[in-house]
Amino acid sequence: MSSNESVILKSPKDWDTWNKQFRAKGERKDILGLIDGLENFRTRPKTPDPVNYHSQPHNTRNSTQASILISDDPIAELSNEGRSAYQLAYTIYKDRRDQYDKQRALLDKLQTWMTNSVASSYAKACFHHNKTIKEWYNALKEQVGSNEYDIKRDIKDAYRRSVKPLSKVPKDVEFWITNWEQTMAKGLERDLSFATNIDDWFEDFLTAVNLIIPSWTEAYRLTKSSQVEEGTLSYRTLANDFRKAVKASRPDAKSRVAKGSFGPTFAGQGTADESSDSSINSVVEKRVKTRQNKTGKQSSQSTQDAERGSQSTQNTGRGKRRHSRITSLVTGSGPKCRACNQGHELQACYYIFPNKAPDWFTPKTSVQQRVEEKLKNDHGLTEEIKRLQKSMFKGKDVGREAKHEND
Repeated sequence: MSSNESVILKSPKDWDTWNKQFRAKGERKDILGLIDGLENFRTRPKTPDPVNYHSQPHNTRNSTQASILISDDPIAELSNEGRSAYQLAYTIYKDRRDQYDKQRALLDKLQTWMTNSVASSYAKACFHHNKTIKEWYNALKEQVGSNEYDIKRDIKDAYRRSVKPLSKVPKDVEFWITNWEQTMAKGLERDLSFATNIDDWFEDFLTAVNLIIPSWTEAYRLTKSSQVEEGTLSYRTLANDFRKAVKASRPDAKSRVAKGSFGPTFAGQGTADESSDSSINSVVEKRVKTRQNKTGKQSSQSTQDAERGSQSTQNTGRGKRRHSRITSLVTGSGPKCRACNQGHELQACYYIFPNKAPDWFTPKTSVQQRVEEKLKNDHGLTEEIKRLQKSMFKGKDVGREAKHEND
């Protein structure tokens, strides 16, 4: 067995895979008709014998010499007519022999592959040296091969397993997607309904992944509904789109917020009013240490607390807003953005106000599509965004005027 070949047919469950490869090889070599009994095997042609063709006549006196010449070079003794007939016969023989040798070489290569690709126990039982490749194949099929009913049943079972709803992203998500694609290909090959009906496999796939990427599932169902109705969506397109969605939902190390922060799921981080949110943990730690070190520092601490209280009053409730935001981030009970459905206020949405987005932020295609869809259909949302934009613009103008007066 060559190093780049491996045993494929080890048990009956491997028959379908092995049989596909075998028949594909036979088709490429143009000898599949021989295996299926649709064509006859070529037989080795016989070499034409010059004795069977007309020779020149000889007189009696030279009969001894003629017999010697015939035994040495029988073709030389042929008449012109006999020589022409012999040359034609030899040309035909040569052509048939070339065709026979070519077919024999192709059959030999395929039989060698058969021997190398099946378990040795099957080879010993089914491959006899004095049998044709057709007899080899039929014997192997009788012993190992599955019938079409069993093959279809196995494919259907594999499909049901492939669309079982996921509770979390698989460790090897690429393997999961590829397995679904391969099962779909097998179903299409045998014209099974789950693979030919686009409504079925589309909904089955989205149901399977809905729990792990619900926002993408909802958006994808809406954006692809017309293609599903028209029957133009390919299952491979769906698989590739899901690959992209999974990749987008797993930002690389550069896009992740440093350990100790609340992570990139809170799209409001990094805005002007929330610049200190990314260091919430450090603030809490400092307060704990302050309480633990009260001895000898009460008066100083009281003074500092008074100053903080005065500053909080001057900031017109900013501390309350920050405390409320911290509570909502920790408990998960905070506001939900009307545009992207994530846990932050509308004015802190990076999809609506991209100028607020920090360097680590990477927009997700599925969320962006959802936002655009809402902007088209929700008139109240667009009016609210316009109002926020105006208030932000006025805030900037007031800030510039105050700075000018101080200067």
